[in-house]
Amino acid sequence: PAPFDTYAYQFTVLGHYNQVAAFLTDIASLRRIMVPGDVKIAGASAQQGRAFGDTTAMLEAHFTVRTYVKAKPPEDSTHAK
Repeated sequence: PAPFDTYAYQFTVLGHYNQVAAFLTDIASLRRIMVPGDVKIAGASAQQGRAFGDTTAMLEAHFTVRTYVKAKPPEDSTHAK
């Protein structure tokens, strides 16, 4: 909402439940307003688990992080150089 611009970033994280939760907690506790949302969690594939050397209870989490940045005021076109 005004006077802010909203930016959204898509993330995919692989790890155990507590690792994914810790990552989301770290994002939410940053000094800048960063809001994780639209979280979807599924079991990681065996191939993904093998890539990390761990095939036990690996999860794949997809989520969006939104941040808000104060919008720049529009330039005054009457004072163009």
